[in-house]
Amino acid sequence: MKKQLFIGVTFFFLVCLALPLLLAACGDSTATAPSSSQSRNPAPTAATSTNPGDGPTTGPVETPATPGLAGGPDAAKTGPTVVANVPPVSDTNSTAAATTAAAATTSAASSTTAASSTTAAAAGAAAPGAYPTSGNAQVTRPTQPPISQDPLRAGAVDDNLKYDEYLQYLRSYRDEPALPFDVTERYIINVLDGNARTVSNAQVKVYSGQTLLFQGKSYSNGQVLFFPRAIAGTQQLGQFEVTAEKDGRSVNRTFKRVLSSQNQNGKGGGIWTLEMSGSLRPAIDPAPNLDLLFLIDSTGSMGGEIRQIQQTINDIAYQISSLPGSPKVRYGAVTYRDRGDSYVTRKFGFTGSLAEFSSFLNTISAGGGGDVPESLNEGLHVAINEMSWNSNDAVRLVFLVADAAPHLDYAQDYKYNTELVEGVRQGIKIYAIGASGLSKQGEYVFRQLAQVTMAQYLFITRGGDEGQPGSGGPASNTNTVYEEKNLDKIVVNIVRRELTNLTQ
Repeated sequence: MKKQLFIGVTFFFLVCLALPLLLAACGDSTATAPSSSQSRNPAPTAATSTNPGDGPTTGPVETPATPGLAGGPDAAKTGPTVVANVPPVSDTNSTAAATTAAAATTSAASSTTAASSTTAAAAGAAAPGAYPTSGNAQVTRPTQPPISQDPLRAGAVDDNLKYDEYLQYLRSYRDEPALPFDVTERYIINVLDGNARTVSNAQVKVYSGQTLLFQGKSYSNGQVLFFPRAIAGTQQLGQFEVTAEKDGRSVNRTFKRVLSSQNQNGKGGGIWTLEMSGSLRPAIDPAPNLDLLFLIDSTGSMGGEIRQIQQTINDIAYQISSLPGSPKVRYGAVTYRDRGDSYVTRKFGFTGSLAEFSSFLNTISAGGGGDVPESLNEGLHVAINEMSWNSNDAVRLVFLVADAAPHLDYAQDYKYNTELVEGVRQGIKIYAIGASGLSKQGEYVFRQLAQVTMAQYLFITRGGDEGQPGSGGPASNTNTVYEEKNLDKIVVNIVRRELTNLTQ
């Protein structure tokens, strides 16, 4: 009995001595385990999805059936059309945080200095410089401008300003054919209010009797162009009824046709002015709405340009975000290749976030192509018809960057000359930028796109694909004198002028 008691007491003391050591060991193990686990398995910042041939991009990727083509059944394609739709920034805190993290992650993986600095600035928490996006979320302007080590140099020509030279260029063209759009008779329809100030975004229509011949929205300068010879069945008409409508007010006038034989300058056309009653300008000009869409040829031959175009567009975005008047800017993009490539078109929906837009730009890479012409027709159709353009008062601009003409030999395809008509109806201007190696046919088409939409033709002269000369531009065909500048400066000056028109 004594022996058993002795053993029990001894065991009790041993347990008392060992228990603190066991508890300490268990406590250390519990404290360190989560840290070790987190270091091996970091939580993902945001989901990413991959588009064939172009690397990761934030947001969902959809692969719809090939869209129906104008005037015919669906086109048979040898390769799928991949369309990436990335929605604007959400106004919820959780989505905004995930988007910011995804943008920062994508930017960190990019080698583009400007994109990285823009994304990092937008991802910061500093309040100064914040401006509203298309939703309620806030993003921040970059704290300093991106630095372009080797900026693209370019020239520009306004074929509407030098209309006589442009008509001579069209008459002397002898290269590969393009789609017809007769601009030899041009009327500038000018819409003014009761204070003789220009009226933008007015709905302009031209009739012959009860037949609607033309409709378009007046651009920021209050003007839109009408080309009667480009419309079938108008050759014998001697006059046109023109109307303009905006904000419940309207005006209509009848104008007589001015033929080339009646014009002292030897060309048909003239200026038709419509004056609407009252003032259509607010007492204080509101912050203007600006939609900028970049339509980019991403085929293999664009490899040299794309690296610098990504840098240039980031430079442009920074500078536009800092323009006076605090424009409410939305950025969008459409890239295109050709049938049989990993995709034909790919789009990024309009957003007010520079960080999101910069991240998408950094996913663009060059690939595919093969032959010289590309699917510009389909890319232009997507840009004009499948993007959510601002339908209210806004400036709407497309900047096309490409080094090749469109395919004109596909049996089932869209046609750029009919897409032009839709662009004018929506009040969209197309600034076409010719990249290195652009053929004479490509230049002809690009100048058509710009002239009909009252824009300009731009052309890269230096800094593109080192293996190719610059596109040459109009100087090679019309002896036009132009000033060479940095491409980003030319584009920003264009945007500044478009916005200034709204306040003059």
